[in-house]
Amino acid sequence: MKTDYKPSFIVFEGIDGSGKSAHYRRVCSRLEAEGINYHHIVFPRYDNDSSALIRMYLGGQFGSNPNDVNAYTASAFFAVDRFASIFSNTFIIADISGNVKFCAAHFLFKSNS
Repeated sequence: MKTDYKPSFIVFEGIDGSGKSAHYRRVCSRLEAEGINYHHIVFPRYDNDSSALIRMYLGGQFGSNPNDVNAYTASAFFAVDRFASIFSNTFIIADISGNVKFCAAHFLFKSNS
């Protein structure tokens, strides 16, 4: 396993259909092929409690019309998921100083809210 590199946080941002997931899979495959240890992180984290508001929103529980929830509120749901994930997954904080790369899909540094 390679360990002669600096820790990295690789992020793919873009609009729907721009190829984030395809590039993400390619980079993860390359890291695996080169024997580089990395953490796989995808947002929203639908398997975590932190995404409850996102699941409710996308499931129509806040209304069936897209205008029932304004864009600022909807973006806050996604921001809360990212924020909570940082604290519920200590590997993000613990390993950032080690020889580990992080590969994240659908992670936004800046929320529109």
